[in-house]
Amino acid sequence: MKSEDYIPFLPTLLPKPGLMEQQMPIPTDYREIVKSLTTKTNEGDIAWKKDKFSLALAIDKSKFSLWAGNDEYSDEPFVAFGLYDKDSTVIDSWSVDQSDSDYSTMNQLYKSANRQALGVPQRLKALNALISEMKSNDDSEET
Repeated sequence: MKSEDYIPFLPTLLPKPGLMEQQMPIPTDYREIVKSLTTKTNEGDIAWKKDKFSLALAIDKSKFSLWAGNDEYSDEPFVAFGLYDKDSTVIDSWSVDQSDSDYSTMNQLYKSANRQALGVPQRLKALNALISEMKSNDDSEET
């Protein structure tokens, strides 16, 4: 690729959309991490935190971050993953888009983490308990 085939993006240059035929899947050294995060998130064992732009999980002296959106040029959905050190400095990051074979895996992790961060499972459990305690109209006295 030539230099004019790139768009400026700090701190690196990104290829213009359409120049790369195949998107990079989940990097090999992250596969087990993604699998573990997905399992623990689905089991409700991970406390993801939501901020304005991402979902974050702090473990020991590191932080994982997930964010999703649509590419500004192609409008194709993507999910991105970031690894940060204790000072919130980006150590590594990568993304998958909808055309990638690993997109559904990452999208499911993002959706599950978002539900956990918003407290959806706990809210549904509490609402179900309240519904179970409700009496039907036939059982209540008429006013």
